[in-house]
Amino acid sequence: MRARGAALLAFLIAPASAEWVSVRSAQVEVLTDSGEKAGRAVLARLEQIRRIFRDANMAESALGLRVFVFTSEKEFSAYASTATTKGFYQSGPERDYIALCGGGSTERLAAHEYVHFVLNHSFRPLPVWFEEGTAEFYSTLNFERDRLRVGDSIESHLALLRKEPWLTADQLASVTQSSLRASAFFMPRAGLWCTC
Repeated sequence: MRARGAALLAFLIAPASAEWVSVRSAQVEVLTDSGEKAGRAVLARLEQIRRIFRDANMAESALGLRVFVFTSEKEFSAYASTATTKGFYQSGPERDYIALCGGGSTERLAAHEYVHFVLNHSFRPLPVWFEEGTAEFYSTLNFERDRLRVGDSIESHLALLRKEPWLTADQLASVTQSSLRASAFFMPRAGLWCTC
């Protein structure tokens, strides 16, 4: 999910007090207070996905990508647009940013937000429902031996779809980034793919 960048840019000027480490490749820098091992795992995941999209001839950005992985939900929430946000992508004039709240699904969230990065540099703006669905679809991307696997079920999403009413086509088509941020109940009620 895209979010306003002002809070994230404020972080760049006055970072949190915890010790942050940086790991990088030629295109991606990961900054985290979760430790070098966690940073390298996120970097490896992003590089894996970057290669897949590059091999598929998806446009690459000339801008660098800086990824923040927060250990503390409380610190991350200062930059998130809603209480349910676990990650977001933000384009900037000199580079692009992804911010993530670390935890058990960090690598899947990183993949989700990286798809937003790719779509932002590849296409005209897409309907929110389509962009979020595409990001969630590719968030499950995985290699098994010499095969690429994508589109696995996400159990928390299936549980939500069983429990909550689904949107009508008109409701789904009316979703905007503003409506996602404006309503804390919208995400679960909507049954959208994104829990970020």
